[in-house]
Parts: sequence; C-alpha cells; structure tokens
Amino acid sequence: MKQYYYDNIIKLPNYLTEYIENNRAFINEYEELIDYISSRTDKESVFVKAFTILLGIRRTANKEEGFKLIESLESLNNPKVFNVLGYCYYLGYGTEKNVELAIKYYKLSSDLGDLVGKSNYLALV
Repeated sequence: MKQYYYDNIIKLPNYLTEYIENNRAFINEYEELIDYISSRTDKESVFVKAFTILLGIRRTANKEEGFKLIESLESLNNPKVFNVLGYCYYLGYGTEKNVELAIKYYKLSSDLGDLVGKSNYLALV
C-alpha cells in the first residue's frame, strides 16, 4: 500500500505540469482572478499566490520563491499549507529534501483533518 502512495506522490509534479499544459486555455480565463489575488495581502490569498508561483501557473515556476511564501504561512495552522510544506520537503521542491520534516508536516495536516495529508503521512510511516 505504501508503494502505491509513494508512486503517486513522486508523479504529482508531472501530473500537475501535464494538467496545466492541457488546460492552459481554461487557466488563462482566470488570469484576472489571479491578478486580483496577487494584489491582496491576506494570508489565504498569499497561499494561492505562493501555490501559483510554486507550480508555474502564468509564468515560469520559481520553486524557491513559492516555498518561502508558503513557509511564511505556517502560522495559519491550515492543513493545506502543512500538506504543501510536507510535499516540498519530501521532494526537495524549493528547499532541501528532508523526509523527517515532510512527515512532521503531513502529520500536522492529517491531525487537522486533511485526507490528502493523512494519505501522505500514512505512506511515509
């Protein structure tokens, strides 16, 4: 069972890149919304902005910048933020790979009720 989850976690960047490329026209329709969110400074909007930077939506991905923005939101105590941090640490996406920190953040996400975080956590322990 762990191998199944591991295989899917490893493939996630490729799936996301393929999804973005296949749905570029759809994503472009939301440029105004992304611009609006990018101009805001509330923490939830910063999370969305960081995620778009991390994945390269609308521009070349800047993994380090996206990671730093998401890391700055840790105080939100948001399971989605914890799950993305776990993902980044697990794959070394925008930061150095650190499986122990990945497990920590996946557990925090899981403890807050996030099913993806729980799945990722269970795949690593």
